[in-house]
Amino acid sequence: MELKDYKVIPGVVIDVDDPKYIGRVKADAPGLFNSEVMNKDGLPWVYPFTMNGYQRFSKLMNGSKIWILTNKNYTEFWYLPMFELNDDSKDIISKDESDYEQSEIILSRNMGDNSVYIYYSPSQGIMLKNSENTYINIKSNNEIDITAGEGHVQIKNNKVYIGQGDNFQPAVKYNELKTILDNLRTGLQQALPGFAPYCAGATAGISQCITALSNLSSMASDNVKLN
Repeated sequence: MELKDYKVIPGVVIDVDDPKYIGRVKADAPGLFNSEVMNKDGLPWVYPFTMNGYQRFSKLMNGSKIWILTNKNYTEFWYLPMFELNDDSKDIISKDESDYEQSEIILSRNMGDNSVYIYYSPSQGIMLKNSENTYINIKSNNEIDITAGEGHVQIKNNKVYIGQGDNFQPAVKYNELKTILDNLRTGLQQALPGFAPYCAGATAGISQCITALSNLSSMASDNVKLN
C-alpha cells in the first residue's frame, strides 16, 4: 500500500455508534458518501487510520471533521481526524500564558452546557474536571483539592480537611476516635455504681453521657457528610 495511490477527501462524522466498539464511524463526504441520498444504515464504516499513543482509544463525536482515505483497489475506508481546537480547550490552555510551553490537554469534550477535561500545567498541576462544581485538582505543591457539589475535601501533607466554601475543619481518624470514646464510656460506666444515693443528679447526667458516647462511637465513618 502506497499513500500516493490514495485520495484524501474531507468528511463530517454523522454516526459513532460502532457495534464492534473499535472506533469506526460513518460520515458524509462530498463525492463519496451522502447520507441524504444513501440510506444511512447502508453507509460503509470508516476505520481509524491511526490513534495517538500505544493502545490509546479516543472516540470521535458526531460533527467531528475528518480526512477520509480511499483507494479504488480497496473496499475499506480509513480516516484521520482534522485538528480542531475547540473554544473550551483554548480557554483552558490560555488561562496562564507563562504555562503554555509545558501545558497539555489530555482530554477536552464540550458536553452542551458542560465542559469536561483533563488538563496539566506547571502552575495548576493536574485538573480533572467533570462539571463546574465537580473536579479533582492534584496541585503542583503536592496538595489535592476535591470538590463535589457543595462538599470539599483538601489533603495537605498528612492532614485531611472537609467542609463547605472556605469553612474547613480537620477530619479525624475514625478508629482512633472510636477507641477514645469507648474508653471514656467504659470509665464512666465503671464510676457510675460508686456514686452515693444523694448524687442522683450526677448519676442521671453521667447516664446521659454514657448514652451519648455510645451513640457517637457506633457511628460508621460513611455516615459523615461534608456539610
